[in-house]
Amino acid sequence: MRTVRSVGALAGVLPLLIGLVIPGSMALASAPARTPMAPTLVPPAVPSNLKVPAGNVAYLKYHAVGTQNYICLPESPDYPFAYRWSFQAPQATLFSLVSGSQAGTHYLSAIAPPDSGGLPTWQNNTGATVWATKLAASTDSAFVDPSAIPWLLLKTVSFRGLGGVARASYIQRVNTQAGLGAGQLTNTQPPPETSSCATGADVGKVSFEPYQADYVFYRS
Repeated sequence: MRTVRSVGALAGVLPLLIGLVIPGSMALASAPARTPMAPTLVPPAVPSNLKVPAGNVAYLKYHAVGTQNYICLPESPDYPFAYRWSFQAPQATLFSLVSGSQAGTHYLSAIAPPDSGGLPTWQNNTGATVWATKLAASTDSAFVDPSAIPWLLLKTVSFRGLGGVARASYIQRVNTQAGLGAGQLTNTQPPPETSSCATGADVGKVSFEPYQADYVFYRS
């Protein structure tokens, strides 16, 4: 009889133990896995013609420090004896705004060897690369310092690698500082001729103008 009472007592306790243990175990087993959200940024305020189309979100931002490079050339075939500084290429280092460390480079390059000329190019330290073409520019004084190069909107035309800049669909150049060609007093007027680019003997001279800017990358 003593044994029977012990079993009966256990029988009363067992459902309570099952109620405590089993549901918790089931909850752990059935909890859905959480996928980390892709990072997004608040897009900068920009002139209306530089806004990125709907359906694209800002996800990456770099600060660039480098030079805007210009070359002295004839103004045009119609004016072969007039000369001015013509933009040649950017050359800059990209820095992470999160860590402050060097994250990549910005320069002009061809997508493939047969291509002529080149396109603005951004490359991460990992090798991820994106090429883009300019869609619009702005010198709106409400946003752009008159002593600085224009703000830009660019669209990706090709990419290589995974992650980083290679995910970009659009790119904005904002918060520009300096970088205007030699003799350009303001980016809202044609650049005046300068003594260093005034004769045929000056053709081919290169001017490296320091600049800084932020590049904001958007993904679809």
